Amino acid sequence: AMVISDIVMPELDGYGLCKAIKADQKLKDIPVMLVTTLADPNDVIRGLACGADNFLRKPYEERYLLSRIDYLLMNLELRKNQKMQMGMEIRLGGQTHFINSDRQQILDLLISTYEQAVEINSELRQREQELAHSNEVLNALYRIAEGLNQAGSEREVAEAVLERALELPGIQAGWISLREGESGFRLAAARKLPPALEAPGAMEGDCICRRRLVSGELDSVTNILECERLEEAAGNTRGLRYHASVPLWLGDRTLGVMNLVGPQKGLFNDDELRVLYSVGNQVAVALERAYLREHLERLVQQRPAALEAEIIERKRIEKEQARLTAILEATPDFVATCDRDDHVLYVNPAGLRMIGCEPGQELSALGVGAGHPDWALKLVRDTGIPHAIERGTWSGESAFQRPGAGEIPLSQVIIAHKGENGSVEYLSTIARDITLQKEHEGRITRLNRVYAVLSGINMTIVRTRDRQELFDEACRIAVEQGKFRFAWIGTFDAGTQQVTPVARAGVDEGYIDDILLTALEDVPDSCALVTRALRERTVVVCNDIDTDPQMARWREPASRRGYRSVVVFPLQVADEVLGVLLLYASEKGFFDTDEMRLLTELAGDISFALDHLEKEERLNYLAYYDVLTGLPNRTLLRDRLEQRTDAAHHDRKVFALILLDLERFRIINETLGQHAGDELLRQVSRRLQDGLDETDILARPGGNLFAIVTRRADDGVALAQLLEQTLFHLHERPFEVEGNELRVVAKAGVAVYPGDGEDADILHRNAEAALDKAKRSGDRYLFYAPEFNAQVAEKLTLENKLRRAVERGELVLHYQPKIELKKRRISGLEALMRWNDPDTGLVPPYKFIPILEETGLILEAGRWALDQAIAESARWKDSGRRVPRIAVNVSPIQLRQKDFVATVERALSSAAEGILELEITESLIMQDIEANIGKLRAVRDMGVEIAVDDFGTGYSSLSYIARLPISSLKIDRAFIIHMTSNPDDLSIVSTIISLGHSLSLKVVAEGVETEEQANLLRLLKCDEFQGYLFSPAVPAERIELLLEQDKLSPRSPK
Repeated sequence: AMVISDIVMPELDGYGLCKAIKADQKLKDIPVMLVTTLADPNDVIRGLACGADNFLRKPYEERYLLSRIDYLLMNLELRKNQKMQMGMEIRLGGQTHFINSDRQQILDLLISTYEQAVEINSELRQREQELAHSNEVLNALYRIAEGLNQAGSEREVAEAVLERALELPGIQAGWISLREGESGFRLAAARKLPPALEAPGAMEGDCICRRRLVSGELDSVTNILECERLEEAAGNTRGLRYHASVPLWLGDRTLGVMNLVGPQKGLFNDDELRVLYSVGNQVAVALERAYLREHLERLVQQRPAALEAEIIERKRIEKEQARLTAILEATPDFVATCDRDDHVLYVNPAGLRMIGCEPGQELSALGVGAGHPDWALKLVRDTGIPHAIERGTWSGESAFQRPGAGEIPLSQVIIAHKGENGSVEYLSTIARDITLQKEHEGRITRLNRVYAVLSGINMTIVRTRDRQELFDEACRIAVEQGKFRFAWIGTFDAGTQQVTPVARAGVDEGYIDDILLTALEDVPDSCALVTRALRERTVVVCNDIDTDPQMARWREPASRRGYRSVVVFPLQVADEVLGVLLLYASEKGFFDTDEMRLLTELAGDISFALDHLEKEERLNYLAYYDVLTGLPNRTLLRDRLEQRTDAAHHDRKVFALILLDLERFRIINETLGQHAGDELLRQVSRRLQDGLDETDILARPGGNLFAIVTRRADDGVALAQLLEQTLFHLHERPFEVEGNELRVVAKAGVAVYPGDGEDADILHRNAEAALDKAKRSGDRYLFYAPEFNAQVAEKLTLENKLRRAVERGELVLHYQPKIELKKRRISGLEALMRWNDPDTGLVPPYKFIPILEETGLILEAGRWALDQAIAESARWKDSGRRVPRIAVNVSPIQLRQKDFVATVERALSSAAEGILELEITESLIMQDIEANIGKLRAVRDMGVEIAVDDFGTGYSSLSYIARLPISSLKIDRAFIIHMTSNPDDLSIVSTIISLGHSLSLKVVAEGVETEEQANLLRLLKCDEFQGYLFSPAVPAERIELLLEQDKLSPRSPK
C-alpha cells in the first residue's frame, strides 16, 4: 500500500494526514508521498517534520509521477533496513532550521528541490526568449505605427507598413490587397515576393483570405496554415508556405487585407494576433487619412482653376447662346419652346411662316400644337409630349396644315428640359419639312418595287419552260413584289384582232370581263388604251385615270377597284404583236421616266422569253413528235415506255406494248405517190386514236409502224378485245385518199410487262418478234408468250360459249337456305347463278362471272336472274308452299347503270310483296356513295330489302353504313372459318354482330360448316347463318323439298 496526498486539503492538510499515519503503529510503515510546489521554505521543514517518505513537485507529468512511485516502492525494503536518523542545520528563507530526519527522507527532499530548481531555470530561459520575441514584435509594431504617421499617400502607407512588417520575427515577405467594388481586389504593394509570385497573373484572382474577407469571416487576424496562392504557384517559392492575414478594418468596413508570409506555422501567438488586429485598424485609418488628404489636395488645386474655368465657360455660353440664337433665327426648320402650362415661349421666324403666321407676331395667341391638323395634334398631345416627359425625348412623323393647301409632312422631335430637382421645366420641339424626302422615298420605293418585279420575272424566265407558267408568274410577281393593284396578260390573235386574257393577279373583281379587248377602232365597250397600244405598237400610259379622256368609259369601275394609273405594253417579237401586258397602280403619276425605262425593259424581256419558248417548243416538238401525224415518235415512245416500266414496277401493275404494221403500204406509195401515203398515215393515226381511251399511248415509231401502250393488260381477254376492236376499226371501212378508196390490213405483235420484258428495250424487241411471227404465220395478232396466246384463245372461246349460253338459256339458279339460329328454320334463300355447259357440265362461278362482268353480259344475265328468282318464287307460292324472301346478288356494273332502279321495278311487277332482297358488296357501296344511296333508297321504297355482303373485307366508313338504307349485314366466311381457333377473327365477328345490332340491322353469318361455329354464333346472338352445315346451294327442285320440310337437320360439311 502507498498514500499520495496533496498538501492542500479541505479539512486536514497533507502534513497533518502524514503525521497521523506515521504516529499510528499499524500504519507507520506505509510510505507517504506529499505533492507540493516546494515554493515555500516552510514546506521543506514541515514535510520533514511530519515524516513524509517522498515528495512530488507540482506541476508534474504522469510519466514523472509513475517514475517517483516506482522509485519509492523499489527502495522501500532498503529504507527499512537502513533507517538512519540525521540531524542537520539548514538555513532557508533567512532562517535557521534544525532537522532531525531519516537520511533517505532528506536525500529525497534534496532531489525534489534540485529538480524544481532545474525546471524553474528552464522556465526562466523560456520566459526570457518569449520576452525578447515580444520586445522584437512590439518594436516592429511600433515602427509600423511610426511609419504610418509619416506616410501621406496610399502607396506610401502600404510601402511603409510592409517595409516595417518585414522586421517582425519570422516574416520574410508580404503584400497588401485593397478592395475594388463588391468583390474585386487590387495589389496595392508587395515586398520580397518569391519568384513564383512575381510571375504575371500570379497575384490575381481569388484566394482563401480574399474570399473570407468578402464574406465577412475574416473578422480577426488569422494564421493561415498553408497559403493557397503559394501552394498553386509555379516556380521558386523560397520555402515560404504560411502567412498571417491581417484585415484592414475601419468601423464596420474592411478596406483590404495584409498578408505576412513566413516558412513556419503559427507565425504569431494569440496576444500578437490581437495586437496585429489593432494594427490592421491603424493601417486602415492611415489609408483613409491618405485618401482624405489626397482629396483635399485635389480640391485645393482645383478651386482656382474651377473659378477661372467658370468665367471662361460663362463667356463661352454667352457666345454660344448668341450663335445658337442666330442659327435658330436663320434655320428653315420649325423651332419652338413652351412651358408646362402650354404657354408658347419662343417660335423662330421660319416656324411662324410654316404655320401661316408673320415673324414678330405676338406668341400669347398661339397654343401648343398650333398649325397641326387634328390627327397630328392628337399624336403630339397624347403620345409625343407624355413620352418626352417620361423618357426625355420623342421623335416621330407629324404634319402642319399648309394654309390654303394640303399638309406638310414633318419629322418632329420633342425634348423635355428638366431642372436640378428632376422635374420638367419647359419643352422644346424641332420639326423639319420632309416633303421632298417623302417624294424621294416614294420614288425610291416605286423603283425598288419595279426592280423587284424585273428581277423576279427574269428569274422566272430563266427557270420556266412553260408559256402559261411564265404569264401566271409575271402577273403574280407584279402584284406581290411590285405592289401593283392589278396585272394581267392577254394574247393577241392577228386574225380576229382580239385579245384573250390568259393570266391575271391582284384586285380584279371581273373588271376586264366586261371590256371588249380589240385592236379595232371605234368599237363600243372597248378599251382605247389597249386598242392604241396594239395599233401603234407602242407603250401607252395613263397616269391619272380620273382625268384621262381615254379612260372615260371605264373610269368608274376602275376607281371603285382602286386603280389610279395604268400602262399598256405590247408584247412583240420583231414586228409581230403577240399580246399585251397591263399594270394598274394605286397611285397617280406612278409611271414616270425611270419606272417606264425599267418596265419597258421588263416587257421586252417577256417578249424575248415568248420568242425563246416558241422556238424551244418547236425544237422539242420536232425532237419528240412525228411531224406527219403529230404522234409521239420513237424517242418519246421509248421515254414513255421507261416511265411506264418504272411506275408498273413500283405499283406492281402490268401493261402491254402493241406494235401495228400496215401491210402493202409500200405499194400505195409507189402507185399513188408519197403524198398519198402520208395522207393515209394521217387518217390511220386519227382512226386509231378514236378507238383508244385517255390512258392509252399511241405513237408512230417510223414508216408504216404504229405502237400502242395500254394498261388494259390485267386480263388476256380484255387485251384481246382491244386488239379485235382496233383491227376492226381499221378494216371495217375504207379510207378516202385523193378520190381513191383504200383498204388496209394490219398485223400486230404484243409484249406484256413484266412477263415479256422488264425494261423498255426488251419489251420493244419482244413485241417486234411477236409482230414478225404474226406476219409469217398469217395470224392477225400474236402475243410474245405462247402460253399467253393459248390463255387468250381459251378465254375467247369461253367468252363465245358464254354469249351463246345466255342466248340459249344455259344459265340456272341454285339456292342456298338462310337459317334462323334460334328456331333452326329456313328464314330466307340466296339465289346463286350457275352455268350448265352441255359439254363440260356445271362451270364454277369464279370462271364465268368475271367474264360476264368484263364483257358486259352481266347486265343481261343479271336481269335474267332477277326475273328467274321471282318467277320460281311465284311458282312455289302457287303450289301452296311458304316462300321466304329470296336474295339476288347485284354486280357493280348493274348498280352503275342509270336504269338500275327501273330494271328492279320491272322485275317486281309480277312479284309478291316483300319477296325480294338484293345483296351488294361492301366495296361496291363506297363507289360513288351518294348516287348509290339514292338508288338503294328508291329500291327500298319498293319493298325490297338490302343486305351488305362480305362485310368486314372492304373499307366502308361507319358514318356511311349508318346512312345506307340496308336491313342486314352478312359476315364474310373468311372470318367464320377460323373464329373458333383465332381470337382475332372471333373478335371481328363479335364486333360486327354488336355493330349490326346497334344499327338495328339483322346479322347473317356465311360459310358455317360445324356445330361448334353455329353454337358460338348463337352465344354471340347472331340472327341467321348459311353454309354447308345445313345445305349447300342446290337446284330449285331440291329447295322445293326443303321448303316442304320447313326445318333442316344438321349435316356434315362437304
